[in-house]
Amino acid sequence: MNTNVKIFFSFILGAGAGVAYGILTAPRSGKNTRKKIAKDVDAARKSIEKTTSKKFDETKELIRSNADKQIEKGKKALDKIKESIPSPN
Repeated sequence: MNTNVKIFFSFILGAGAGVAYGILTAPRSGKNTRKKIAKDVDAARKSIEKTTSKKFDETKELIRSNADKQIEKGKKALDKIKESIPSPN
């Protein structure tokens, strides 16, 4: 697993643990605490979805760019091979 990915997931895990600790130790009623937890979980979910979507799009573009480069290299190599084959005349 990539070091950046490990750092990202460690950060998310640590932030989640900190939020959970803060919520559970805050002086609120159970009903208010549950509402706060639901709200925070929803916000975290949206943030993770946004980040994941962004990273997915970046990765997809990187793959597309690399594929285009490889296709171009393949075409050039094929052209060189065609040029090196003697004409049948």
